[in-house]
Amino acid sequence: MPLNIITMASSLTTSLIGSGMLGIETPKLAFGISIGLFEWTKTLTVQGTAVGTAGVGLAEGSFLIPPSILLPNLLVALPVNSIFGIMMPSLAVGLSTGTSLALAPGVITIPHLSVGSGGGVAKAFPTPATPFLISGLKSVGMKGKGPENVSSALSAALQVALVATPFPIKIVGPPTPAPSSGPSFGSIK
Repeated sequence: MPLNIITMASSLTTSLIGSGMLGIETPKLAFGISIGLFEWTKTLTVQGTAVGTAGVGLAEGSFLIPPSILLPNLLVALPVNSIFGIMMPSLAVGLSTGTSLALAPGVITIPHLSVGSGGGVAKAFPTPATPFLISGLKSVGMKGKGPENVSSALSAALQVALVATPFPIKIVGPPTPAPSSGPSFGSIK
């Protein structure tokens, strides 16, 4: 299932509320972040390296960033961006789980011109998400230093998490008896 803002917002809202972030601005925060994340994923380039049989195939995999990779990065990035207090860990847990769940339906799609059937690993090249997140939060009426700081922290955490996360992919296409391997580029849908 491709990414859509409504599903992403519901995942983020549920995770933020589940982590103790109760308030009337929580759905607005989740919706703004979802808009930003949705636009940000369109800018990502994904490179896959595959091994299998020779041919032309289509590689696909889930865009799942584990919360266990995202959470430590958020716990560091939030204080660096002036987000302190007793609710900061709850915000970090809600954002890491919610962002992971929001992006999980995303499908990495890579056309492979050298591998027809097989498997491999993909890597996403991170671009800064800050302008997209700030724009998403402003579009729902959240302005000021707080939303900008949350955007900067989440962007920094995502950049580090993407560098550390390999994404398994499967290549489906007509198999041949000859082996092949090679790189290819794609996107997230």
